[in-house]
Amino acid sequence: MTRFLFGSSAGGHVATPVTIANGGTGQTSAQAALDALAAASGSLVQGDILIVDASANLVRLARGTDNYVLTMNGSNPNWEAASAGVSLSGDNTWTGTNQFQDEVSISAGDCLTFELSTRTISSGAITGNGNSISVDTEASASSDDLNQADFSGSAVSGSVFYLKAFNDGRTVVVKDGISGTGEFLGSGDFSLDNGQDVIAFSAFYGLTNNYEVSRSDNL
Repeated sequence: MTRFLFGSSAGGHVATPVTIANGGTGQTSAQAALDALAAASGSLVQGDILIVDASANLVRLARGTDNYVLTMNGSNPNWEAASAGVSLSGDNTWTGTNQFQDEVSISAGDCLTFELSTRTISSGAITGNGNSISVDTEASASSDDLNQADFSGSAVSGSVFYLKAFNDGRTVVVKDGISGTGEFLGSGDFSLDNGQDVIAFSAFYGLTNNYEVSRSDNL
């Protein structure tokens, strides 16, 4: 019977490490062993990653170039140029504040924008924050004049918004041509005396003026 004796150094390291060619690492510490095994798959540089190939071998995938993203091509990861746009499918919900730069086109279907909010008149004015607004009188008065709607903090020029009465028992009179930021320019005053009445405006010219689009006295 032949016996083989293996010496070891402090910390449990093999005195004479087995080379990579013979199934070892050729190193005496864990990190050095990992580095040596990784280097065996090719010359590594910062940013490279190791992947498993079709033969279940650990191989090097060279780092990608700037603005490239890691994608799958069948069973293998590879670097491809980042897409210039975003494609969404199914039902998607946008949360938070989202800004769309330049032109937004809708190729098919409907484009719905709806944000219902309630604003109470204060000194003849409201501050707009949505495209559909229920307006209530100041201090729950039976009738109140609305002279201005300022959308400068929440809309862009050309935005369309709708006003309706918050309470059937309180009348909001949308005044025509009162001077000031957010004035209404239309075909005379319009009374929102029930929750079914609606008047629509488009905010133009830096949101200084609100131009009437339509009105509907439904009851």
